Amino acid sequence: MEQEAYVMGIDTGKTGAVGLVSENGAFLAVFDVPLDEVGWIELGNEIEAAYGRPKAVFVEQVNPGVFTKKGQKARTQGVISAFNMGGQYRMACLWAASFGVRWDTVPPGTWKKTFGLIKKEKEDSRQYARRLFPDAPLERKKDHNRAEGLLIGEWGRKYGL
Repeated sequence: MEQEAYVMGIDTGKTGAVGLVSENGAFLAVFDVPLDEVGWIELGNEIEAAYGRPKAVFVEQVNPGVFTKKGQKARTQGVISAFNMGGQYRMACLWAASFGVRWDTVPPGTWKKTFGLIKKEKEDSRQYARRLFPDAPLERKKDHNRAEGLLIGEWGRKYGL
């Protein structure tokens, strides 16, 4: 049986996720990101065994910066937090390159604008992805990163290829 072509989206970070979206826009799978190098290798092997190589991979571009929550003052990201985030981001980029297919980074503002999610809460991303991918396991509030991995994959499928 021939494997279906798909695009992979990666929401980086300690609680990020990898979303697989078929070439026709259907949900295929979603995985929580590993926290170490061995986990990334194992996940890559698992994905390739089950789905083959992706057509393309899109990694959310991250930069250390200033963050705000509604009703709170802006705060800057701490050094340790920025270091950890940067490490996961570079790991995701290297992992994406290891598939030997086209891969690219996409700033959050780019893919979020496409889906009307600029200046929205993470819960809005989860609800949007639930409507777009009703079969995806996005029931829990903490599944917002899975939702964003899938939305990055969908952005890549529609606009990044």
